[in-house]
Amino acid sequence: MQAFMDGESINKEALKQLNRSERILVGLYFYESLNTEDIALVMQKSTDVVENALENVFQKLSQIAQVESESTEFAAELF
Repeated sequence: MQAFMDGESINKEALKQLNRSERILVGLYFYESLNTEDIALVMQKSTDVVENALENVFQKLSQIAQVESESTEFAAELF
């Protein structure tokens, strides 16, 4: 999870690359501090669906962070 976090907040540029439902999940989980059971109630989904969706979002954010990190390293090498 730490790979896509910038200090105490999630990288805003990474959030822009998520779709609406993914951003809602992130908002409920991180900013509203809801657990998966509560998110499932709010979204009218099963807990398993919410847990799988969160796992997918975490993976996506990690991949975004990795690409951004590699791009930054490459740019630094140019200068």
